[in-house]
Amino acid sequence: MNEETKLKLKILKYLKSFPNSYVMKLSSLFCSGYPDLLFIHNGNPFFFELKSSKGKATKLQLWTIEQLKNAGARAYIVKSLQEVKNIIERREIMAQAQNEQAFVVEFRDAKEKLDSLKEQLSVAQKQFDDIEARLVEMLQTDEKESTAKYEKIG
Repeated sequence: MNEETKLKLKILKYLKSFPNSYVMKLSSLFCSGYPDLLFIHNGNPFFFELKSSKGKATKLQLWTIEQLKNAGARAYIVKSLQEVKNIIERREIMAQAQNEQAFVVEFRDAKEKLDSLKEQLSVAQKQFDDIEARLVEMLQTDEKESTAKYEKIG
């Protein structure tokens, strides 16, 4: 078994240990240049071209990796299991940071909406207080007028 095959087996074992993920060996029988492995984790596709410690990617493999990256995929040439672990860990940390950043933005937006609603409530309360004061004033005026009319009659 050559070095690249041994590496492929180690990496496959590692990638298959992730829950809710998918990993497959891509066949080179029909198309040259495709990476060796496709790994999908948390909706993110990763392509890995495996090389032995002395192996080098072909021009076609380099071009394919570049095309995959341009399409938004994560595509890498790796020479060790540790490289794969570092890539996955780095992506996990970045995803967590993005989630935390999204939460902060969402929280800030919610706070701005709450502050806006508080301001609207304050304006509405002032309007209500003004209307209530005018009603009380009108009722008191009507009461005084009615009392005056009653006293004239009586």
